[in-house]
Amino acid sequence: MASNRTAALAVAAICIIAVAAAAIILHNNSGSGDRTVAINEDVVAMTEFSVSDDSVGTHAEGSVIVQRGTDSMTVRIIGSAVIGEGDFGGVCIYSESMLWPGTILAPYIDGQGLDGALAERIPGETPFPGGYSVSFGRVQGSQGGCEGFFEIVYEYTGDSVGDVGSLSFGIAVGSYYDGDVPVAGHVYESVVVEM
Repeated sequence: MASNRTAALAVAAICIIAVAAAAIILHNNSGSGDRTVAINEDVVAMTEFSVSDDSVGTHAEGSVIVQRGTDSMTVRIIGSAVIGEGDFGGVCIYSESMLWPGTILAPYIDGQGLDGALAERIPGETPFPGGYSVSFGRVQGSQGGCEGFFEIVYEYTGDSVGDVGSLSFGIAVGSYYDGDVPVAGHVYESVVVEM
């Protein structure tokens, strides 16, 4: 009889341990699915833009989004572009010298993938000396006739992010001929983001 009682106590103890272990496992696993969703984290400014050259059918539109933390600032330009058939000017976005275009995503241009985008330093005698130009559809041999989405992520490289009150960009689209001379950037607009 004593052995039956001992066996019953052992079974009860094993059941209690199993239930306690299952409770602990369920409790620990229940929190693993809970993740924080960061919505507009550190966003301090947003500005929209829309620039068109109707003569060649080229259009770019999108948003400039500025995220500023204590020691860093990221600027995203997210948009879409249609580059008209035969347009050799495409879309070009100019930025200030303290913004470095660390990431450019433009996988749609002429089936060239990232080769369809070009980032270059801007020379001295321009509205954005020392900055960058990022072009889509202005690559040698490109003749437009494409559309898609793009994203440029800039990192601020200046001294103090807290001192920045505004950022300026230039957006040029389209092309034309001045006599026999091809000219890219037929329509140009300035975009200022106030913070």
